Amino acid sequence: MESLEDTFPDIVRKAMLGRGIGREELSGRLGIERSDMERVLAGHMPPSETFAQMARELFLDPVCLERVAHDPRVEPPVLPDLVQRLVLPFGAWTVNAWVLLDRSKSHALLIDAGTRALEISSWLSHRNLALSRVLITHNHPDHVGGLPGLLVSVPGVGIAVPSHLECASHARILQDRDRLDWEDLHIGVRSTPGHTADSVSYIVEGLGRTLLISGDALFARSIGGMSGGMALAIERLKTIMASLPPDCLVLPGHGPASTVGDELKNNPFLAVS
Repeated sequence: MESLEDTFPDIVRKAMLGRGIGREELSGRLGIERSDMERVLAGHMPPSETFAQMARELFLDPVCLERVAHDPRVEPPVLPDLVQRLVLPFGAWTVNAWVLLDRSKSHALLIDAGTRALEISSWLSHRNLALSRVLITHNHPDHVGGLPGLLVSVPGVGIAVPSHLECASHARILQDRDRLDWEDLHIGVRSTPGHTADSVSYIVEGLGRTLLISGDALFARSIGGMSGGMALAIERLKTIMASLPPDCLVLPGHGPASTVGDELKNNPFLAVS
């Protein structure tokens, strides 16, 4: 079992921010004191009726949210042999970078670059892997901070980004529904705005099992934070996921992997009817 990136108070805070509902407003809707609202946001479970109403006010599935509250862990799916997860330091937290290998296990494609290059370069060097392509899901520092160092160590590496990045001025700028080929893999680009306006996710085929590399658009049992536009972002995400097989692996920017079917059924943001 692996701990989720977000606990139930994290999910509640994200829903409040994304829906534009402040603490005073939510307290009033629930008929509770502001101090009781603060206790909820500190991780204390309110009475069951209040909990269910809070979920409904925030457009969250109450059953799924309660599951996260009682056990904020999941059993991640087994990854294909040619898919590797790097869990990299990000202050007091961690961030994922994902590595796809060619069938000879001599070349690597990297999705997101963490906060610095050292751990990535060391990991690749230890396995005698040549980095040949880097894809970025969004331009936040915890996902692109390692790029400048990687460009020094591998100056000719191909890079694709969702929007202009100062440290990679030669990079290809991606558009929704672009398609990329790398070795035997076919990679579709899908715009998944919300966490950032230019966020993209990658749909990878050719490994025997489809991958959705979602950056911070989607986590196991949660989504990335956003300061508005949550309804549209979630609908777009659900539309993309509905086109994918249920066993499609979800490889997020933070926290454990999951599957499309599991998230559509158990993610509080997605399972709500």
